[in-house]
Amino acid sequence: MRQGLEKKSDIFINDYIEGFPENPIDDFKASFNTTVNYFHYKLVFPNERINFKISGNYVLIVYPYENQEDPVFIQRFTISEETVKI
Repeated sequence: MRQGLEKKSDIFINDYIEGFPENPIDDFKASFNTTVNYFHYKLVFPNERINFKISGNYVLIVYPYENQEDPVFIQRFTISEETVKI
């Protein structure tokens, strides 16, 4: 089991995600007039490649393009459905 991922759900991926689980980050910009060179990456959910079907706890894992065994970072987040209007 990968570091930082305690338990993976037994639900099939098609039951909770509509689209593709792999989402390349195409929106990025290089730094300009800075003392340290860096890139600013942007990825918004949901998008045309992925949508969430049900509420739950999700994990976003970002890998470098050339090495998908060693994640750059792992971020946990929660999706909740609007069930009651106030």
